[in-house]
Amino acid sequence: MNKQDIVSIIGKHVKLKKVGKYYWGLCPFHKEGIPSLCVIPDRNQYHCYGCDHGGDGADFLQRIQEKK
Repeated sequence: MNKQDIVSIIGKHVKLKKVGKYYWGLCPFHKEGIPSLCVIPDRNQYHCYGCDHGGDGADFLQRIQEKK
């Protein structure tokens, strides 16, 4: 997986906005009003500061499937 893959993977499920070198969006795993999901392409990871969950693109896809 290259560094932009995680942005495109998560971007299919969450509207992301680039702020500096990170991407931010609303976490799909809990209800929130302000973006707390941070996608970090350099590390190929994401982290939600609201529910304190994070991981790589495969982890995100697994959590999305479990949510359905």
